[in-house]
Amino acid sequence: MEAILPFALGSIKALLLLIVASGTALALHRRSARVRAVVWSIALAGCLAIPLVAPLLPTWSVPVPAALAQITTPEKPAHTALSVDMSAFVSSHQLTAVNTPNIAFSDEVQQKTPLPWQTWILAIWALGATVLTARLVFGLWRVSAAVRQARRVTDPGWLRHLDRARERIGCRRIVRLLVSDRVEIPATTGVFRPAIVLPLRAATWLDDRRRAVLLHELVHVVRLDWPARMIARITRAAYW
Repeated sequence: MEAILPFALGSIKALLLLIVASGTALALHRRSARVRAVVWSIALAGCLAIPLVAPLLPTWSVPVPAALAQITTPEKPAHTALSVDMSAFVSSHQLTAVNTPNIAFSDEVQQKTPLPWQTWILAIWALGATVLTARLVFGLWRVSAAVRQARRVTDPGWLRHLDRARERIGCRRIVRLLVSDRVEIPATTGVFRPAIVLPLRAATWLDDRRRAVLLHELVHVVRLDWPARMIARITRAAYW
């Protein structure tokens, strides 16, 4: 519980970090989109590092006034001692029967203590994180299935445009060009083996649109936008 609690209580720190990143990216609006993407990637990675860095940071303590420190809560006694003078009922020759009410004392008193607020916060956070993590895993599974079932593009025109686009932006990585009926728009996926997945209707596109689409998707490959997006999804699951 103590290992997971920093994620639940670190949302404010993550929010402040993202606000700083937003202001930095806004100040760099005249710079290239790649620079702003680097700023956001660093901020997202910093959010995930908060639980690891927080124990290393110095802690602050709030001083308590001496007057408040001396205030103590009186303890309630578990049992109240009843003092009964039996001399009134005892004589030198006999005991006088006295009818006394039957009072039953329970030795075990069950007290319902409310759950601490940390437990409620952890439970609520865990519920949201579980839902978002499940959605992320399901989405990755769908993408992986679409890539496995996709077909390689063998059209010489598409492959020629791909090679020229790689040379134009300086992409030296091997990028697979696939076509799938499971996507509606072009998409880039993969970290170590990146792939550009095209919809079926891409076969009817003209050369200008083909070049524009390939250049756009290759920029995502060069900037490592797909792993950055995964970091963003993980960060959202941790600090939803």
